Amino acid sequence: MKSNLLHLLVIASFTVLPFGSIAQEAYPAKPIRIVVPYPAGGVPDVLTRVVAEKVAASWGQPFVIEAKPGASGNIAALAVKGAPPDGYTLMVAAPFLTINPLLDTNTKFAAKDFVPAVLLANSPNLLVVPATLPVNTLKEFVAYAKSRPGKLNTANHGTGTSNHMGTEVFMSVADLDMVMIGYKGQVQSVPDLLSGQIDFMFLASAQAAPFLKSGKLKALAVSADKRLESLPDVPTVGQAGYPDAVVLPWYGLVAPAGTPTAIVARINAAFTEALKDPEVAKRLHSLYAEPMGGSPADFQRLLTSENTRWADVIKKRNIQPKK
Repeated sequence: MKSNLLHLLVIASFTVLPFGSIAQEAYPAKPIRIVVPYPAGGVPDVLTRVVAEKVAASWGQPFVIEAKPGASGNIAALAVKGAPPDGYTLMVAAPFLTINPLLDTNTKFAAKDFVPAVLLANSPNLLVVPATLPVNTLKEFVAYAKSRPGKLNTANHGTGTSNHMGTEVFMSVADLDMVMIGYKGQVQSVPDLLSGQIDFMFLASAQAAPFLKSGKLKALAVSADKRLESLPDVPTVGQAGYPDAVVLPWYGLVAPAGTPTAIVARINAAFTEALKDPEVAKRLHSLYAEPMGGSPADFQRLLTSENTRWADVIKKRNIQPKK
């Protein structure tokens, strides 16, 4: 009897352990959903599809991209926060993940509710002015604005957006006094920029590009650490004289807290490899986006530094959180 029992235990030890390994290796065994907190067709949506298509081809499983815009990313974040932590629901995160909880005491999520998986790309804003404004460099604009305190208008595309926070940082660094006009989004503000009612704006590169080509806007700098390959003649804010004004919108994939480390590592490896593909990079550059990649730890360091930076900006600029 003891011999038979021992024999069964030995068999079990050889069957159970490999089964656990096989179960882990099976991921992904079904389609993966990626929730995008912005409207379909925008840069975050399109760049996510570009990279996910490459990964889907290697994994043999499709990605279902679902747009859940609204409330500055809060709707998508709450939906993904409550999803099973099994690697089958991911979210495209952006700076809102650290900014929103700082600006709204009612925000029902925090960055710690998510596991950073991989940084996909950054998509810098351009510092633009109407073609009719008599300046051609960022320093000329600063001098022009300083001579007209409180008389120039800039745009706020939503409290906590990269455009809003970038403008706040730049006004602080350059010591400018401009009137901030609120808009529901970038699309609504562009006509006023083109007509000269708005004098200065942080505008998404992809949205600004057609108006730069037509000569209706002038780009004074790009809010990034390096020039865009798509706009090589536009200097960075650092090259234009304001290195502390870099505010770089980024996009990355996060999963609900509790997602197994092995699954996060697999997601990271697959997407990092896809970002190295020349065709993927080419398509991202056409969107005025730069591939990123890196480890989950790199992503976590970015989230930590972003939280510290924005808490400081909010305090310094006396931006009052919503109660």
